[in-house]
Amino acid sequence: MQRPSDPARAPDWLAPQGPREGLGHYVEIVRDRRKLIVACVLIVTIVAGAYAKLASPSYKAESHLLVTPVNGETSLIGLGLITNSGNPTGDVSTAASLVTTSEVAALVAAKVGHTTGRVVLGQVSAVPVAQSNVVAVTATASSAKRAQTVANAFALATVENRTRVLHRQLESIIPTLKRQVEALPVTQRTGQGSLGERLSSLQTLLAGPDPTISVESLAQRPQSPSWPKTKLSVIAGFLIGLVIGLGGAFALESLDPRVRREETLRRIFRLPVLARIPRERRPASRKLPMRPGELSPAAQESYRMLRVALGARGHTDGTRSMMITGSTRSEGKSTVALNLAATLAFSGHKVILVEADLQRPSLAGALDLLAKRGKRGTAGVLMGEISLRDALVPVKRLSDNLSVLLVEQSAPYLADGLLAASDEIVEQARALADYVIFDAPPVTEVSDALPLSQHVDDVLIVARLGYSRTDQLVNLGEVLSRQGVRPSGLVIVSDDYNQGSGYYAATPSSPGRLGARVREQIPAIGA
Repeated sequence: MQRPSDPARAPDWLAPQGPREGLGHYVEIVRDRRKLIVACVLIVTIVAGAYAKLASPSYKAESHLLVTPVNGETSLIGLGLITNSGNPTGDVSTAASLVTTSEVAALVAAKVGHTTGRVVLGQVSAVPVAQSNVVAVTATASSAKRAQTVANAFALATVENRTRVLHRQLESIIPTLKRQVEALPVTQRTGQGSLGERLSSLQTLLAGPDPTISVESLAQRPQSPSWPKTKLSVIAGFLIGLVIGLGGAFALESLDPRVRREETLRRIFRLPVLARIPRERRPASRKLPMRPGELSPAAQESYRMLRVALGARGHTDGTRSMMITGSTRSEGKSTVALNLAATLAFSGHKVILVEADLQRPSLAGALDLLAKRGKRGTAGVLMGEISLRDALVPVKRLSDNLSVLLVEQSAPYLADGLLAASDEIVEQARALADYVIFDAPPVTEVSDALPLSQHVDDVLIVARLGYSRTDQLVNLGEVLSRQGVRPSGLVIVSDDYNQGSGYYAATPSSPGRLGARVREQIPAIGA
């Protein structure tokens, strides 16, 4: 019999729960969610590449204006020229603002044709070039020629517009100033600081363009589009997809409590892994435990490994009782119990399989024994109406060494009976067989079979990767530890078909009807 540990002491097999930190935890999340991350990266990268191929190209061309502020001479006051304010950056910024005006845009639209000032104004920008006295005029268009034309047109139109404004001011000032000079004596008309000198300066300005802004260089026709850039788009798509994938992976990790890797189980239980069993595919309509004849060779070998791990390579000196349980339904515990019992029976041991799940019995349907279930089963044994020996149903289609005690019907009211008689039914079964296996319900959800854990030799925990929940497994460990029970180990069920040995890796997981019939008719295959 299994000796319960002291429940007052912290069990050494139940790992303390705490936050998972460190680089290893993040690497594990990435590894678990690698399919999601790869899918996000591929999708976003493909979309970015397709966009780069299908999007309409745009071209950029850049012309440059040279800003030459004048000092604040008295003769130039009131002309609206760009004067030296002592802040070169501010002077160039002022010149840049003169480029993108509605007046300049109207001139450009007239020169370019087939457009409006508002449209071309949306295609151009003007910004100072670093700490220089140069303004970069950048035009964006759907063709290289159009971008070059617009950039140059804005540069030339800016100088032209500033020149027009200057000339209009000069033409209004010069006649008046000329009359004032003619009214002066001849000796006062010339000389430094005289009206004649100012008149001469203004007439010189009227003969040329605005001296404070000029075209330094015209735009060249671009040889390739500025956008989209295929390489840049693909790289950006890859990085964005990676960020989305990683974000999704960590979000799912925080929201999804399911156990996906053995490492997670090892953080919950410090117990040996007795067997790793591939989960077999079955029809959606069939939700019963799977029989040995329905298993793949890899799964059958896993049950043989479980038998060996339990020390059942040959006969032992006494009867051994085992309880198969889990943290929730549909983890595969009934399939494990049935096939472990069959494997032990195939190897020549006398085996009794007890259906201890009173609320969701399934073994009769799985073994095609519904007609033999009758009215004598677990309930009759618990109530003392029939002996265990008389209630057992042989499963000759699998092995002459295998018998099963079935639940007559779903009977939740028998829970108290099992609670009270668990030790008695274990002892009766031990007297009749070499091995007694109890297919128990999840002890975290149903208290029926919890006392069994204190009377059997081994408690096996079945966990299904990708399905079992971390919180439920932790709860299972706490329930068993409170009972002073130390489980013998873990049986891991996984959808990963490559986890088996390489010898069986290429074997089909779903045998045909002929193969299933042959394996059921020749139990020695399981030996």
